Amino acid sequence: MTESEAIKKAIRYFECMKNDAVVVLDSGFGTHPGESDLVYRNRKMYAELAINALEKQIPKKPNKTIDSSWGTKKEVHVCPICDYYLTEVQFIASQKIESNKKITYCETCGQAIDWSDEE
Repeated sequence: MTESEAIKKAIRYFECMKNDAVVVLDSGFGTHPGESDLVYRNRKMYAELAINALEKQIPKKPNKTIDSSWGTKKEVHVCPICDYYLTEVQFIASQKIESNKKITYCETCGQAIDWSDEE
């Protein structure tokens, strides 16, 4: 099983966990005296967090856009999730990263980037 397949399997697992919690919450559990729905609300929240984190591990292709901020039009790559510039000169912890160096994860949202079509 590849890493990508394992991630997809884990996502399905957490989606089932989330859906089970939603079914219990939608049934009205916790609305009667002495009942608490805290366990199911937390289960749903934790499953959603896990799903979001796992989905970011599956590489997505960057989007292309035209940047004309310096008076010249230039095609740039941006994150498919948050539109962060991926191939422009960036300053991170006082270290300059050249524009021709491609990063494997978006530095803003953590999305894995698939450059396979760009090389």
